[in-house]
Amino acid sequence: MRRSRILKKAENKVETLKEILDELEERGKLSNLVIYCEDNEQLQKVKSIIGKYNQLKFGIFDGKAMEEERSSLLNAIKEGDINALLAMKCLDQGIDLPNLERAIFVSIAKSPIQQIQRLGRLLRPNVSKYERAEIYDMVIVPSEWLRANERKVADFLESHELARTEFFIKYAINSVSCQMKIEALLKQHR
Repeated sequence: MRRSRILKKAENKVETLKEILDELEERGKLSNLVIYCEDNEQLQKVKSIIGKYNQLKFGIFDGKAMEEERSSLLNAIKEGDINALLAMKCLDQGIDLPNLERAIFVSIAKSPIQQIQRLGRLLRPNVSKYERAEIYDMVIVPSEWLRANERKVADFLESHELARTEFFIKYAINSVSCQMKIEALLKQHR
């Protein structure tokens, strides 16, 4: 429970999301996007952030949406009527969205299977799709306070985060630069 709360409440996620969105906007790539959120509180924060990007038309795909609403959202993103989905506790398996090109993981997958299913939303073949997808995974690095006061929690959190990033890095085109960023981040915080 404690690890879960730390992951969800990590301070820099909101600022990091803004940086990612700014970079995508600068590159003209603020479209065909899914943002995974942990819970309604996080979803509301993300919603307020992305509302500031005028070209970003988004829908919310969560467990509360009725089947008809979900179907309408899926059609809207497939047809280009919206260019982003905020997903919470769903959109993991059995949904075909071949035009998605980018994912931002504000929340992390609870299991390797869920992680693979989320990636599957992005890695489906599509004739018009580029040969690659862009994945932004927010890595949580334990704070000095956590390391000093809750060493077991900090060690577990770090090992869990590293295992997940290793999975992404293993298949990334830019794996070397990703690995270097992770190593630099760890050195900075140890």
